[in-house]
Amino acid sequence: MKIGKDTQNAARRLFRLCMDGNAVAEDRVRLIARKIAERKPRNYAALLKAFSGMVEYAVKSRTATIQSAVPLTEEERSLIQAPSTTAGRWNRLCWRVSVSR
Repeated sequence: MKIGKDTQNAARRLFRLCMDGNAVAEDRVRLIARKIAERKPRNYAALLKAFSGMVEYAVKSRTATIQSAVPLTEEERSLIQAPSTTAGRWNRLCWRVSVSR
């Protein structure tokens, strides 16, 4: 299903409302998705699809998955999960790290 320009622009505006600085505010996303589903505006299915795609991309772009062949020590895990100390714009991003084995 092709999403029209108006629907895409509406999804983009709604997505911007969900941003809290550089992070996605989960409570706002849930509220907006619930309101769209309740009110069912014109092209609401396409609007929800575009909106959820933007949210999914934003969350995935700020998530790092670290895989290790051996279990990590608590010290290594805390170093990975600690906020970045590098300079620049990477400091301001909200990173969510999930360590898998």
